Amino acid sequence: MARKRIGELLVEAGVLSDERLRAALEVQLQTKQRLGAVLVSRGFVTEEQLVAVLSEALGVPAVELRSVQPEWRAIHMLRVSFCEANDLFPYQVVTEGTRKLLLLAMADPLNNPAIQEVEFTTGLTVSVRLCTLSAVRAALLRYYHRVAPAQALSRGRTQADELMARPAPVRPERPPRRKGSVRVVEDEPLAKEPESDPQVVIGEEILSPDTELPEGEVELLARERELAAARRQKSAGGVASKDLAFLYGQSESAERLEQKFWALVRILARKGLITKEEFRKELDESSG
Repeated sequence: MARKRIGELLVEAGVLSDERLRAALEVQLQTKQRLGAVLVSRGFVTEEQLVAVLSEALGVPAVELRSVQPEWRAIHMLRVSFCEANDLFPYQVVTEGTRKLLLLAMADPLNNPAIQEVEFTTGLTVSVRLCTLSAVRAALLRYYHRVAPAQALSRGRTQADELMARPAPVRPERPPRRKGSVRVVEDEPLAKEPESDPQVVIGEEILSPDTELPEGEVELLARERELAAARRQKSAGGVASKDLAFLYGQSESAERLEQKFWALVRILARKGLITKEEFRKELDESSG
C-alpha cells in the first residue's frame, strides 16, 4: 500500500519548504501535536492551504462554509454536542438520483465512526466535504448557538487554535478497505519512534467522497439503540419503569434493565458471537 506523508504532500505542492518542514518536525517531537496543527500554529501554512492539499490527496471535495447558505432541515438533524465532539457541521440535504444525501463539512473527513453514526441517526447517506477546523467551529457557533457572524468567526478561530494545541489522540488501527489505496500518514519526527508503533495523523486510505464506507459494528448499533431507548424512556416520564415493577415485581428500573441488556449485546458483538445483520433483523422483527 502506497504511503504519502502530509509534509511530503505540502512540499510537493510548493506551499512548504524543506527547512520549515524540518522545524515543524522538531516542534512535533516536543509537543506530540499533529503535524498539520504545528504547521498552522507556526504560520508555515494556512488552514486553507492544508485543506486544499489534503482535499486533492484524499479525493474529498472541500467546502467554504462562509460561501454557502446552510439549510435548517440539515442543521436540525444533529445535536450540537455531537457536532462539537466530532468537529463536523451538517449544512445541506441534496437529491442525487433516487437518494438523498446529507452534505457534511468535516475537519477530519476520515472520522468513520462519526460518519456511520450520522448515517444511522439520520437515515441518509453522508457525502463528506473537507473544511477548515475554524470554519466548522464558526458555523457551529453561528447556527447552533446563534452567535453573530463576525463574533462567530473570531471565536471559531480561537477554538480551533485551542483544539490544535492539544496532543494528537491515539487512533485505533483499522483494517485496510481496498487494495492499492494510498494512506496519508504523519511525517515521522526527527527522532524516529519504533517502527511497530507509527504515529498517525490521518491514518486511513484515500477514498473518493462517495465510496461506500464499511458497515458499522454491532456495538455501534447497540449503542445507538440504547440511546434511543433512553430517550423514549425519559419522554415517557418513567411510566414503563412503574409498569414493569407492578407486573413483574422488579426492584430495578426498566432503564437499568435496558442498560444491562445493551451491555450484553456489546459483549456479544466484541466476541464476534453476533453479526450486524442478525442483530438488526432480530431487533426489528421483535419490535414490529
